[in-house]
Amino acid sequence: MSLTGKLIQTNDPSKPILSTPYFRVESFSLPPHNSKIYDELKEFLKLDENKCCAALPDPDESVLHIRDFATTLGAKKANEQGYAEASSAEITDQLLGHLGKGDKLAIVSKYDKTDFVDQLTERGIRARYISGQTSMQDFCFLQKAKKELIGVCKSTFFNWSSIFGEAEKVVSYSMRTSTSSSCSHLKDKTFRNRNFIYPEINSEIKMFN
Repeated sequence: MSLTGKLIQTNDPSKPILSTPYFRVESFSLPPHNSKIYDELKEFLKLDENKCCAALPDPDESVLHIRDFATTLGAKKANEQGYAEASSAEITDQLLGHLGKGDKLAIVSKYDKTDFVDQLTERGIRARYISGQTSMQDFCFLQKAKKELIGVCKSTFFNWSSIFGEAEKVVSYSMRTSTSSSCSHLKDKTFRNRNFIYPEINSEIKMFN
């Protein structure tokens, strides 16, 4: 990682300095590597809601992010490289099983999920698909989730929005397969004051009864 711009010292002299106006990185690092400067980094990367956001989730609305690696990488490659994601049925039964009739859900994805919304609507869930936004606006939508944020732990887009977001509960799931591993290694003391859950999805296991 190279730092570009003006260097600024954090409030705690024992912590690393930050660089403005931007970070230049070769790869998108994930926690717990950022935990030592979490507060400063969260403030530094705070989005300007007026410039970066469009639609916003309701305070009582759950938000689901579907990365859809199978579409971008191809289903075979995604599975072989450990990027498998839960199917619509697995999401409905194991990740959304706690939602009941009248509960709200917003789905964020680059790819059309109106068919999935229709399935959930038939179950009585007040679901909607967030479309027509830029990637930055989608990122902001995830960050602004208040009640609950759900997504696959293999997605850095989801991870960063959850880490620096506002959700009271974060469900970061992984698939229990031969090529995928649990993401419980992402647990870090920085986030213990928030409700982060790391379920492993298996077609033989119901996460909610």
